[in-house]
Amino acid sequence: SLNIGQLNNTGKYDFAYKVSRQFGLCPDDQSVVSITINPLPTANAGTDQTITCTQTTVTLNGSGSSSGADFGYEWTLNGNPAILGDKAILDNVGNKGTYTIRVINNKTGCEASASVDVITDNAVISAADTTIKQISCFNANDGAF
Repeated sequence: SLNIGQLNNTGKYDFAYKVSRQFGLCPDDQSVVSITINPLPTANAGTDQTITCTQTTVTLNGSGSSSGADFGYEWTLNGNPAILGDKAILDNVGNKGTYTIRVINNKTGCEASASVDVITDNAVISAADTTIKQISCFNANDGAF
């Protein structure tokens, strides 16, 4: 008996089996069954990103994922099935949340996914560098109110 779960390595496995008849009344028969275990693609969503008051969008970089003509990509946000992008890189991300890239090998159907968090840092500006300049002349528009 064969337990497929014991096959941990990718590759092609050939299994031969033989059916023997008792007492030689019927001829024996044998066959070979081949099983191919395809490798999973690599999914890498990149490092966590932060949106700030001055950097209002970020780029998510899944370029560490498997690539080539056989691979497709799907970016989603917070588990929502709506696909945001179909390339390894997702530009102009302006919403916080957990983004997931799903990498699909279109030939084998194998897939892998990875997630990255986008957070917002809306820290209040605690100090401003200001200089008050005295008015030099009436109507010169060079001073402070």
